[in-house]
Amino acid sequence: MGGGGKSYSAPAAAPVEVPAPAPVEADQSVKDAGEEERRRRASATGHSQTVLTGGSGLMSSADSQKKTLLGG
Repeated sequence: MGGGGKSYSAPAAAPVEVPAPAPVEADQSVKDAGEEERRRRASATGHSQTVLTGGSGLMSSADSQKKTLLGG
């Protein structure tokens, strides 16, 4: 079951790259400008893109038909 084959050694490990240093903390004015831009974009979108009807709902009748059996 064990076999008597040749034994192999593991290949040498590749050298590990040193990660880049962590970014320096941004100035407070830069953080404030980014936050203001994020708020401006969020408020510009609003809910108008998701609302498909007006405040009073649909004014037309529904497009529905009586169900029929196939082939008959």
